[in-house]
Amino acid sequence: MNPTSQPVAAGYAEALSELEGILSNLERADVDVDVLAAQVQRATQLAAAYKIDGVPTFGIGGKFITSPSMAGSNGNSLKILDTLIDRVRKGA
Repeated sequence: MNPTSQPVAAGYAEALSELEGILSNLERADVDVDVLAAQVQRATQLAAAYKIDGVPTFGIGGKFITSPSMAGSNGNSLKILDTLIDRVRKGA
């Protein structure tokens, strides 16, 4: 299946897991160039779908994402992280 025609992962946690698998494959010495190209396309698709626009981007509880660019600053990002972590812990 063409990586760009695959459905986007069901949630942020699933997307992150898939991205981690792609990264681990990139570290192998015997990577096939065609497979690598397909995986890079897929990683780009996942990053766009989940609005991963830079590093760091934080996923909280498989429900929320935030980053300094989304929050407007590093300080705001940390405040938002604290709030979202509290919400996840409370089951919201």
